[in-house]
Amino acid sequence: MKWKVYILLLTGVALMTACTRDDDDNNNNTTYGTFTVMLNGVLWEASTDKVSAVVANFGSGDKLSISATRGSDSSWMQLQIPYFTGSDTIASIDGTGQTVIVFVSDSSYSLVNGTLHVTRSLNGSNEHYSGTFSGDFKEVIFEHLTPATGGSFEVDRLL
Repeated sequence: MKWKVYILLLTGVALMTACTRDDDDNNNNTTYGTFTVMLNGVLWEASTDKVSAVVANFGSGDKLSISATRGSDSSWMQLQIPYFTGSDTIASIDGTGQTVIVFVSDSSYSLVNGTLHVTRSLNGSNEHYSGTFSGDFKEVIFEHLTPATGGSFEVDRLL
């Protein structure tokens, strides 16, 4: 009988320990990146929630890509910044020289009549990219313009 009580007590303690809530949900030290822009007066934002994502990556050639997916509706946006290599620390584009390609879910645009500024810095074992942009997104096929104002992004890229 003593063994049954002991095993029952031990099982209860084990279950209570295993079911204790972790502190992982309250960890505010994790960053997911941010990407915000007003498109034609409407806010488009992928921010620091767990269902949105912002990623910095290098494609073929000297091109930095900043990609963002908004978790609420799975829409996405990508900035492709030409002639920005892994060793560059700053880039400024005035919209008249190099072409910044912008993809918004199902359409392709180029940034015209505007500016883009990117800064790269080291943050421990990460590269930190931050930037701002504004101007008009010119649709590649039909060439209509969509105003983009107050654009900004911040993202860490693991080295």
